[in-house]
Amino acid sequence: MAEYPINITEQDILDAASYTGISTKETFTRAIAFACLEPVTVQLDNDGDTLPTMFRENKKIKAQYMMGTLATLLGKPFESEKIQPSGELTGCMAETEYDLWAQSHVMNQLERLKKVKNSEVVNKLFDVLYEYKAIELMLTGAIKDELEVRNDPFNRAMQWLTLSVADAGVKELVNIAMKQAVENEKGDSK
Repeated sequence: MAEYPINITEQDILDAASYTGISTKETFTRAIAFACLEPVTVQLDNDGDTLPTMFRENKKIKAQYMMGTLATLLGKPFESEKIQPSGELTGCMAETEYDLWAQSHVMNQLERLKKVKNSEVVNKLFDVLYEYKAIELMLTGAIKDELEVRNDPFNRAMQWLTLSVADAGVKELVNIAMKQAVENEKGDSK
């Protein structure tokens, strides 16, 4: 086997966690789904007017979380990164650490381990890979749910109308106050 910065051994597979409770997976994926989103600002005109913020998936952050998930399943320590605004969440592999794991072709190492003669290792490996894929599917679903809620056209239209009405109301109050100030100034000068 080639030497990589990160090497996965048969013993790593035997020691790996092959199942995480469904409630833990649900809580984890729902909690990090928002961290895997990034805001997008759409400008309406040159005056700086914008639509309410939209969100899109940040695939880099998702990949870092998924690599952190794999490392956690394999029981391998890794440097984590705090993601804003969810800085308290753990499990997001730091970018430099992610690059070491990706450069080590960890998923390919796992695929090659399917060919070892030890059936205990192979069976456990299939279980670990299934668990990884189950978490990835749940995270993808949680991100999709977050995007649907946050980018819902009706909710965004209501936000825009509320901001527009509030902005128009403030402008009207300023205009009224200015008119009163001008009238008061005229009355004082007589």
